[in-house]
Amino acid sequence: MKMNILIISPTADILERKKGDQIRINSITTQMMDIGHNIVCLEQEKFLDKRGKNFKIKIIGFKKCTPPFLVDLNPFFYYTLYKTLREENIHLIQISFPTGMIATKIITKLLGLRKPIVYDAHNVEGVKVKEYKDPTLPLYKRIVAPIYIPILERMAVKLANNILSVSQRDKELFIKKYNVDHEKITIIPSGTNILNLKSLEDRSDVRKKFGVKLEEIIIVFHGTYTYYPNKEAADLIIDYIAPKIGELYHNVNFIIAGKDVPEIEEDNVICVGFIDDLQSLLNASDIAIVPLSHGGGTKLKIFDYMGVGLPIVTTKKGIEGINAKNGEEAIIVDDVNEKFVDAIKYLIDNKQEREKIGANARRLAEEEYDWDRIGEKLDKLYRDILE
Repeated sequence: MKMNILIISPTADILERKKGDQIRINSITTQMMDIGHNIVCLEQEKFLDKRGKNFKIKIIGFKKCTPPFLVDLNPFFYYTLYKTLREENIHLIQISFPTGMIATKIITKLLGLRKPIVYDAHNVEGVKVKEYKDPTLPLYKRIVAPIYIPILERMAVKLANNILSVSQRDKELFIKKYNVDHEKITIIPSGTNILNLKSLEDRSDVRKKFGVKLEEIIIVFHGTYTYYPNKEAADLIIDYIAPKIGELYHNVNFIIAGKDVPEIEEDNVICVGFIDDLQSLLNASDIAIVPLSHGGGTKLKIFDYMGVGLPIVTTKKGIEGINAKNGEEAIIVDDVNEKFVDAIKYLIDNKQEREKIGANARRLAEEEYDWDRIGEKLDKLYRDILE
């Protein structure tokens, strides 16, 4: 059965792949399209304006007149959604983020449509917002968000017919925090594209671009710099981890990549900004580190590292919700401290251990976190829902 699926993304650009939320939405959209379903996407009009209109899928834009998290108060969103549901023969609606759920429920009621509405939860937002500490946010957001977001999400999980959770941990949090029936929640993890590593740019060529010799060691981290937990991690690398390693090793370089990362080079740290061919950089690296202290959901950077077979040193926060075992698919420590640095030193000194953990990580990615497998699981779920 070919489905007509409406994917609503009130906050993120559906066709971009520079941030974790964009990658998940884009990957799910691509999977459903590749399987053969018709996809209609609803997002902010400004994203269409900056790209032009040459799309493989139908994308409809709504005007922004409220902040994205207040889209349920945006009359343009209501009008565009109403018009879309009247003109398109939609079988199922998927909404990323809790915002927009109330408006969608109202419009489907007005039109007398009994369409299943699925909440694609990238995190448990009500928990994340209380743990998320970003001193750069305006004061009103720091005060209002921890109150407003849990209320919004509570309404979203009650109104949705089904919920997609990225991990067993998040599923349990939904059940505990909002008293949701466990049968209403299905685990659809995020993942990575498992590539043939031979198809990537040659390691030596990649290293030449960054002035790193073939015999030297590259330790890599990537993430959107404007997302405060990533900025905090990058600053820890520059100010604490890299100097500690630099005291003992003169053949180790840290590369930090990602959207809005300032392009600087000092001592043993190279910050390179956003890179189109991230997979080739990762494949040319030797170790990945994830010194995260905050954040919610599962971290897509972990899947990227696993997908190319990189050994990972991470905090528990960095790898929470992912089925990796300490010492097998990653080295996992409590926090960014001496033990974190010691774990990096252990991998620097033990090439055989690097190769073993990296191989285990790639095997786990192939078995559980390949977007193709995830797409098949989601396709089956949506067919079951409609039947």
